[in-house]
Amino acid sequence: MISCCGKMAIVLSGAFAFGLAAAASAGQLPEGLAALAPEFVVVAGHAAPAAERAAAEEIAAAFRAHGAPAGNLIDDYAALADLNLAAFRHLVLVGTYGSNELLHQQWGHAAIDRPAWTREAAVPTDAPRPAFYAGMPTRGFFVHGFGTFEKSTAYVEGGRNDLSLVPHALDTPEKPPYRIRINVTGVDSAGVARAARAFVQSGLLGGVIPAADEPLPDKGDAFLLARGRYTPALPECAPRGGMLGWILPDATEYAAFLQASGKAAVRAWRVKYITDAGVAGFDAAPHRLSTANELFIAELASPADAAGAVDALARVLSEKPHEMKFETVKLGAVQAQRAGDFHLAAAGSFVLMETLPEPLGARIIAEAVGRMGK
Repeated sequence: MISCCGKMAIVLSGAFAFGLAAAASAGQLPEGLAALAPEFVVVAGHAAPAAERAAAEEIAAAFRAHGAPAGNLIDDYAALADLNLAAFRHLVLVGTYGSNELLHQQWGHAAIDRPAWTREAAVPTDAPRPAFYAGMPTRGFFVHGFGTFEKSTAYVEGGRNDLSLVPHALDTPEKPPYRIRINVTGVDSAGVARAARAFVQSGLLGGVIPAADEPLPDKGDAFLLARGRYTPALPECAPRGGMLGWILPDATEYAAFLQASGKAAVRAWRVKYITDAGVAGFDAAPHRLSTANELFIAELASPADAAGAVDALARVLSEKPHEMKFETVKLGAVQAQRAGDFHLAAAGSFVLMETLPEPLGARIIAEAVGRMGK
């Protein structure tokens, strides 16, 4: 568990095992995600290995514990055959690139299983798929902003359920609202199982879980995440009420924070919340980066660095093209900068930013500040 007061204390059951950040026990989904449980369908591959099927059942059972109906686990062929089901529900797609056809279709652009992608025949020929560029590597599981992984990698990515757009394109009489999909995947079945566990037990909506024996860099860069930034759980100061889950920021987000604030974050988290508008605008992948409806938490080296980062961020956001108009407001024991619905504050060694609608945003950041002293 990670504390927001005093030094960081991390308890791991393995080199990069994920702690129970938002859950007290298996199946205890984050509150906001649990509220949506009846609207979710879990999809496994029709010929999925037993370990992947068990991972999908673990997720489906967690949703059923929060009101989802029986039969909330189906296979990819059944989902593709029933557009009314697949387009009108939130989806959790479980499996590898090659074991789940629906996951394959909504894979996104943030990750690539290079060996599987290279083996896949180019349509309409049977020739191997050509490389994107000369000398493109054919080994490893690559994830934008994290790096290339050679071991049993687990990966979670959230975004829009693209099938929900089909009824709009066909101009059918009934059209679904915004629907999301969460890919729970990995390079192999063991990776898929670890991704499922992190989703259910920790509320992870986006990020990489490296294998314990994966050689990670001690120092990263703008495209390679450093070892110490694979945070195992949320800090205790993150409010849990209405939480959908959290996202592990990648190296490009750390680089952007450094560029804008002039200070390097030691660790960071992006926490998503449900609002009165539901999950509209939800995305949890670099290729569709959206910071709507979330609380961003960054731990810096010192309180002085956190205060300096807030001042710099407010200054940058006040200039073109943003031109946000900030005012100073009181949030418990700290002062915050507010511009419309946006709040920015330093509390101890932490920087907090929220992009939630009012009055929810003010409540979330005030609660986060209040939890700092607990």
